[in-house]
Parts: sequence; C-alpha cells; structure tokens
Amino acid sequence: MKYRYLMASGAWATTFLTHQLLHYLDAVAPEAVRAIDFDELLTGVEGFDPPDDPVAFLRDPHHWLPEPLLRRALAAAERAAGNKMVAYDAALHYFNRGWSAAPSLLELVALAFADVGGMVAHSHLWAGAYTTYLRLQALVPRPSSLLPDDERQIWLLSRIDPGVAPILSGHHFLRGNYEGFTRLYDWVETVACEPDFLQQSLEEIAAEFAGASVRWEGETARLSDAAGAVVAEGREIRLEEARIVLDPAAPAGHDAAAIAPLREQTALLLRPPGPMASFQGGGAQAVVITKGGMLSIGVAGGARGALQHRFREGEIYGAPYSCYRFRWRERSRGAEAAMGPVRQQFSFMILQALQQVQAVRRELLSATIGRQQLAAENLSLRRRLNQPAGHPTILGRSGAIREVCRMVDLLAGTDTTALIMGETGTGKEVVAQAIHRQSARAAGPFLAVNCGALTESLLESELFGHEKGAFTGAISRRRGAFELAHGGTLLLDEIGEIPPAMQVKLLRVLQEREFLRVGGERPIAVDVRVIAATNQPLERCVAEGRFRQDLYYRLKVVPVTVPPLRERRDDIPLLAEHFLREYTGRLKRRVTTIGPDAMAALLDYAWPGNVRELRHAIERAVLLAGDQTALSRALLPPEMQPVQPASDITAGTPPPAASPAAGSPDVWAGIDDWSRFAALLKHHGSLDELLSHIEWRIVTNAMAAHGGNKSRAAKALGRSYRWLRKLESRVQPPPGPAEPSA
Repeated sequence: MKYRYLMASGAWATTFLTHQLLHYLDAVAPEAVRAIDFDELLTGVEGFDPPDDPVAFLRDPHHWLPEPLLRRALAAAERAAGNKMVAYDAALHYFNRGWSAAPSLLELVALAFADVGGMVAHSHLWAGAYTTYLRLQALVPRPSSLLPDDERQIWLLSRIDPGVAPILSGHHFLRGNYEGFTRLYDWVETVACEPDFLQQSLEEIAAEFAGASVRWEGETARLSDAAGAVVAEGREIRLEEARIVLDPAAPAGHDAAAIAPLREQTALLLRPPGPMASFQGGGAQAVVITKGGMLSIGVAGGARGALQHRFREGEIYGAPYSCYRFRWRERSRGAEAAMGPVRQQFSFMILQALQQVQAVRRELLSATIGRQQLAAENLSLRRRLNQPAGHPTILGRSGAIREVCRMVDLLAGTDTTALIMGETGTGKEVVAQAIHRQSARAAGPFLAVNCGALTESLLESELFGHEKGAFTGAISRRRGAFELAHGGTLLLDEIGEIPPAMQVKLLRVLQEREFLRVGGERPIAVDVRVIAATNQPLERCVAEGRFRQDLYYRLKVVPVTVPPLRERRDDIPLLAEHFLREYTGRLKRRVTTIGPDAMAALLDYAWPGNVRELRHAIERAVLLAGDQTALSRALLPPEMQPVQPASDITAGTPPPAASPAAGSPDVWAGIDDWSRFAALLKHHGSLDELLSHIEWRIVTNAMAAHGGNKSRAAKALGRSYRWLRKLESRVQPPPGPAEPSA
C-alpha cells in the first residue's frame, strides 16, 4: 500500500463522500458507527496529518483526504452496514434527507441547472471537484428512434487514473450520486445509471474479498472464493470502437478531459461485440462473465450477514474505462422547461466558480504532497554536494566527532533502529535529531521521551496512549508517542531505566510494528523509526538481569558512541564560541570574544557534565559580564578558578578545600601502583564495573557516617536524594569473594 500511494501521491478525495456515508450509517446502523475506530482509520499515510477529531473531520464535506484513507472508510462502512453496496445506498439516502442541512455545492449546481441533461452533459466540469483521480465524460447522442419518445439517454464514461486501483464502492458511489441528484427535481419520473462495462478487473474485485482468487486457463478465467469453490467464470473478449454521432445541440466537453476521442460531432466509443454500425477497428481487451455467481465474505461477528457481489452473465470487466447508460424520463414541464437567460448565466457562473475552487484545491494538495518530495530532494542534494552544513547542530572538528558524523550519515540513509551511548550531557539527543533531519522522515515528527523520568504506568500511557476509562482520570482517549511520531522518529532516552514489563511491550512494537493502547483491544499499526539513548553500560544491565538481552540486541543494530568532552578537547573552542554567540544575543550583552585566560581554563577543566556543563558555564559568564566585551576567567564557575597557593595563605585563615590534584595523600597513596589496579580490574571485569563499585562503596560509607540518613548522605555527596535511591536500586553489588588487596 505504501508503494502504491507513493506512486499515486496525487490521489485525494473530498470528504463529501464520507459525509454521505456517515449520514446513512447514522440512520441504518448507529451502533456500528460507534464501534469504528476512527483514530486508527485516519493514520498511516505519508503526507497526511491525522486530525484531532477524526469523526468531525469525516462528517465535514469540505475536507480532503488521501485515496487510501477513503478506501479504508468505505471498507469500514461496508462492514458496519453489512452491505457491499453501502456507497450506492448512502448517495441515494443523502438526496432524500430533506433540507435540514445546508445544500452542498453539487446540489446548488443541480438546482441552478434545473435540467437533468444539462447536469450530466457537464460532468467533466464538476467531477474533479470531488476527486483528483477520476475523469468523467458525457456523450449526448443524436436522438434515436430506438428509444421511446419520453425517454432520454446519455453515455457516461468514467476512468480512474493509473496508480489507483478501481474499487466496487467507487462504482456504487458514482451510480448513486448520478441517480440521486435527480431526486432534487420533482418532474423526473424514472432514472437509471446502468453499466455496459466496468474498468475494474476480476483480480481487483477478488482483492476486496479475503482469500478470493482468479485462475486463468487459456482465455478462461475462474474466480474462486476463500474456500476454493469456483463462483463465476469469464472469458476474454475484445471491445471494439464504434463511431457515435453526437447531438449538435449538446455540449461536447473539452478534448483535454476526453476519455473517448472526439472529432467534430462524433466520438469513438468502445462497445461490446455485436451488431453495431461503423466499427472503426482498434479496441481493447476485457472479460465477459459466462457463468454468473455470488462472491461473498462474512462480516466479523456475523451480526449483519455477509458482504456480497453478484456476477451476472454478460457483465464485462477489465475495460480501459467504465461506460454507463444514463437514462431518465420526466413529465412535461411546459414553460418551466426552458431555462431563462438569467438562470443560464447563473448556472455557468457556479460552474466557473467550481472550476476555480477545483484549481485552488489542486494547488493546495500539490503543495501538501510536495513537502516530502522536496525534503527528499533537498537531502539528496546535500549529500551529493557533501556540504559540512549537513550537521548544523553537531559542532566539532576532532576525529572523535567526525566519526559520530560519519555514523549519522550512515544511519540517515536507512530506517534501522539505532542505539546512542554516551555520558550525561554529551548531546545524545542532538545526534538523534541530526539522524532524523537527514533521513527520508525529515518531514515527519521527531519526539523524545525520557524513560527514566516517569513511573511504569505513566510511561506506558506516554508511549502507547490510553482509551477513555482505561484507569482513574482517563476521561478521554489519548494518543501516545508512538502514534504521534507516526511517519517520523521517536527517541527513547534513558532506555536503561525502562521497567522489565515495559521492555516486553517495547520489544513487541519493534518486532511487529503495532501496539495496544492502555485499555485498548485492537492493535494499532505504526510506521516509526526508533532511536534509543542511554548513559548506562547496557551490557552490564543485561548481565545483571535488569535489561532483556533480546531487546538489547534489537536496539543495538547500529551503535553510536558519543565521546565525552574531555576526549574531544579540540572542539571546546568551537563549542564555546558557538554558545557565546547564542547567549550574547539572547541576553543582550556586548561580549564578543573569550579571553585567553578564560579559554585556558576551559581547556584545562575535566568537564564531568560534558557539553551541557560547558553551555551553562558560558551562559553564566555572559550573564555576569555586564558591559565587558571579553569573557575573563573570573566570570567562569568557581570550580574553574585557580587554587590559591599555600604561600598566599595568611595566618589565621583556614586553607581552601583540597582539589583533586592536591588531594589527601591517604586517598591517593599507591595511585601509581599498576599491580594494585590490575588485580582490582581482574576481580571486577572492567573499568566501568570497578568505578561503579568504588562509587557504591563511597555512597554506603556516606550513609553509614550519617546514621543511615539517605537525604543527609546525598547532600554530603553533592547529589540529590532521588539520585541516591536510583543508584541504590541499580548498583547493588553482587555477593562474591573478598576484594583482592594491593
């Protein structure tokens, strides 16, 4: 379906058709309407943003929607009504509803014409107002002695553009609207719009009935139902071209919209083989039904029977276009039958306005459809030119950051799941945004969810949404991040914090591309590119049983490691200058440069908070700069100030707190003894695990020193109580042999 839609990206239809459907279903199956999941109905098509209120959207006849969504709406209406001809019935019902609602544009045109033949003859002018993929042509033949005196006839041709498969409901809609509009005229006695042949093929009809198939044996086609029983047969025939003489008093239409070629007062019309005069040769292949039968499929639940289509002997399918005989009878209207000059002028004014509306709508639709094409072309051109601006938010010239940019380029060209790893503050979300902006999903949404900031229940609702009444406080349906990110990218930040139960549900979404809302019963299919980010070593989480191994490998298809700032010191001047320009403008300061002493301090600092800490340091310095034009070291945070030399300490003044470089000898004794650390590494397995163990030992000592008071211990460590609780639940050291001595 995705491929078909991209091939026919201009296939849109007006909600005038769904407006008719819902009016009809309200009357015949209101309970079935309530059972339709309209949110799901209007999702999953690129270039179309689902409305907040899908029911109101579909009831308003003035909107447009992609043809695949109209196809879904028709299928849902067929199931709800238990009737494959629901589109035909809905159109007839619409014109019987009375004048409780404002008349549509089609009705205004019909009332202005007050003439059946004039309305049908001008089909090519108003048909395009309702779809962008349907062409209509009316051929008014010269009056024939073969018809009764009170009966009139017009050949009505319709053709669906290539790339959009004809469906039975489209055929029923057309018949219903043509027969239905005549109900606005009380002088019309009978009307019928009957097909001579249809564009839809047997294979396209079989596709509407799950399990049905068409098998060819030479020139014979056998159509079987889901059980394998043959329900109808047909054989190939050749439609021939016949020259039809047109009524010189009737409008001939425009050559550009002609389905049947026009020449002077004649048209070359495809006709079934038979005793027709003046065959012109040429023609086209089609299939005639030689043995009729019923193709059917049961409706879920069986409440409304089965959906059916009857093949009748002599019916013709698979033609280049559809041909209908539109016939009607009307009683004499006397003087009312002649259209006065004022009425005629008014009629054509409406038609001209309709053509202008059609042109404007097509331009708006073209702009909507072209967004993704422009984004894709822009992406292609940028890659072709190899512009450095491809990563406008990833700043740096170091080898480490160039490797990150290379991975971004690699991932942007695919839809592969990615795992971004790095310390807090290194810019993992910036990397994810760069991947999204350079991918084919750039026109779609980018959403980020912090998995570590929400409880399990809130996280499930945040990711998958919930149904009304799913839990206390769920007063309405809510779409989750997966639905909102449809067609785009979803970043799951701090993925290592996700609870075990949620890990199972996330794995299912990644594998099946569908999920259930909280309290929902029907799976919802989504097209989302997932990027995960973490500051934890997930390998250790897997080894400790806190993270599912299958989910880990599903996420880590292409890993990207964002280096800490201390490992890319060459990038510090570039980043600092960038943040300086940003905050100078935002805070309205006169600072234009970073002084040498300040830059030296920035380069010497260890940056435990990485790029985020650098950003905040520059913001603070710019804020404190006042009227200064250069940032000095004195404006930087206290931890970046020089340590006061011992010779400058005056008597009676307490010495400053020792810095890590001049720390206690007891703490740093044996720091240069590699054998001690080699033994510790052998015991703990890796540097990360050793550091985690040391961190936990310090925390437990702090809690013991403060009598088990975790709040006071966290404050002494310069951390928050929440951080300590999370660490406590995450890094409990497993029991094992005693730590080896140095």
